[in-house]
Amino acid sequence: MDNIVQNPAEEKYHKIRINNKVYQERVGQLEGVQQFLQAAGFQLKSIPNAQQEPEDFWVLSNSQPEHIEYISVKVSFYSKIRFNYRLPIIAEFT
Repeated sequence: MDNIVQNPAEEKYHKIRINNKVYQERVGQLEGVQQFLQAAGFQLKSIPNAQQEPEDFWVLSNSQPEHIEYISVKVSFYSKIRFNYRLPIIAEFT
Protein backbone atom coordinates (compact mmCIF):
# COMPACT_ATOMS: atom_id res chain seq x y z
CA MET A 1 0.00 0.00 0.00
CA ASP A 2 2.86 2.37 0.75
CA ASN A 3 4.14 1.99 -2.82
CA ILE A 4 0.76 2.97 -4.23
CA VAL A 5 0.54 6.03 -2.00
CA GLN A 6 4.13 7.14 -2.68
CA ASN A 7 3.99 6.40 -6.43
CA PRO A 8 0.35 6.73 -7.50
CA ALA A 9 1.17 7.02 -11.23
CA GLU A 10 3.21 3.78 -11.29
CA GLU A 11 0.91 1.12 -12.72
CA LYS A 12 3.15 -1.69 -11.47
CA TYR A 13 2.11 -0.84 -7.91
CA HIS A 14 -1.60 -1.09 -8.75
CA LYS A 15 -1.57 -4.88 -8.82
CA ILE A 16 -0.39 -7.59 -6.46
CA ARG A 17 0.42 -11.06 -7.77
CA ILE A 18 -1.14 -13.49 -5.32
CA ASN A 19 1.64 -16.06 -5.78
CA ASN A 20 4.32 -13.45 -5.06
CA LYS A 21 6.62 -14.77 -2.33
CA VAL A 22 6.72 -11.50 -0.38
CA TYR A 23 2.92 -11.15 -0.52
CA GLN A 24 2.48 -14.74 0.67
CA GLU A 25 4.98 -14.40 3.53
CA ARG A 26 3.97 -10.96 4.80
CA VAL A 27 0.34 -10.45 3.89
CA GLY A 28 -1.38 -13.39 2.24
CA GLN A 29 -1.94 -15.38 5.42
CA LEU A 30 -3.21 -12.51 7.58
CA GLU A 31 -6.77 -12.75 8.78
CA GLY A 32 -9.08 -10.44 6.83
CA VAL A 33 -6.59 -9.51 4.09
CA GLN A 34 -8.99 -10.31 1.23
CA GLN A 35 -11.77 -8.23 2.78
CA PHE A 36 -9.30 -5.42 3.45
CA LEU A 37 -8.08 -5.36 -0.16
CA GLN A 38 -11.63 -5.42 -1.50
CA ALA A 39 -12.61 -2.56 0.79
CA ALA A 40 -9.55 -0.62 -0.43
CA GLY A 41 -10.80 -0.97 -4.01
CA PHE A 42 -8.87 -4.01 -5.24
CA GLN A 43 -10.52 -6.66 -7.39
CA LEU A 44 -9.35 -10.22 -7.91
CA LYS A 45 -8.46 -10.72 -11.60
CA SER A 46 -6.76 -13.35 -13.71
CA ILE A 47 -4.07 -11.83 -15.97
CA PRO A 48 -1.87 -13.70 -18.49
CA ASN A 49 1.82 -13.83 -17.55
CA ALA A 50 4.78 -13.77 -19.99
CA GLN A 51 4.07 -17.39 -20.95
CA GLN A 52 0.40 -16.46 -21.53
CA GLU A 53 -0.68 -18.56 -18.55
CA PRO A 54 -3.30 -16.98 -16.29
CA GLU A 55 -2.15 -15.71 -12.89
CA ASP A 56 -4.31 -14.27 -10.13
CA PHE A 57 -3.74 -10.67 -9.09
CA TRP A 58 -5.34 -8.14 -6.79
CA VAL A 59 -5.82 -5.11 -9.08
CA LEU A 60 -6.64 -1.61 -7.84
CA SER A 61 -9.83 -0.60 -9.62
CA ASN A 62 -9.74 3.10 -8.69
CA SER A 63 -6.43 4.92 -9.07
CA GLN A 64 -7.80 8.45 -8.80
CA PRO A 65 -5.65 10.68 -6.54
CA GLU A 66 -8.54 11.16 -4.11
CA HIS A 67 -8.92 7.42 -3.70
CA ILE A 68 -5.17 6.93 -3.21
CA GLU A 69 -5.23 9.57 -0.45
CA TYR A 70 -8.27 7.86 1.08
CA ILE A 71 -6.41 4.53 1.13
CA SER A 72 -3.38 6.19 2.70
CA VAL A 73 -5.37 7.68 5.57
CA LYS A 74 -7.32 4.50 6.27
CA VAL A 75 -4.30 2.19 6.09
CA SER A 76 -2.36 4.42 8.45
CA PHE A 77 -5.24 4.54 10.92
CA TYR A 78 -6.00 0.81 10.85
CA SER A 79 -2.33 -0.15 10.98
CA LYS A 80 -1.91 1.77 14.21
CA ILE A 81 -4.97 0.11 15.73
CA ARG A 82 -3.96 -3.34 14.56
CA PHE A 83 -0.38 -3.22 15.78
CA ASN A 84 -1.17 -1.45 19.05
CA TYR A 85 -3.93 -3.87 19.98
CA ARG A 86 -2.89 -6.95 17.98
CA LEU A 87 -6.18 -7.09 16.09
CA PRO A 88 -6.78 -8.85 12.77
CA ILE A 89 -6.84 -6.63 9.69
CA ILE A 90 -9.98 -4.51 9.72
CA ALA A 91 -11.78 -4.52 6.38
CA GLU A 92 -14.29 -1.74 6.93
CA PHE A 93 -13.21 1.54 5.37
CA THR A 94 -16.18 3.63 6.48
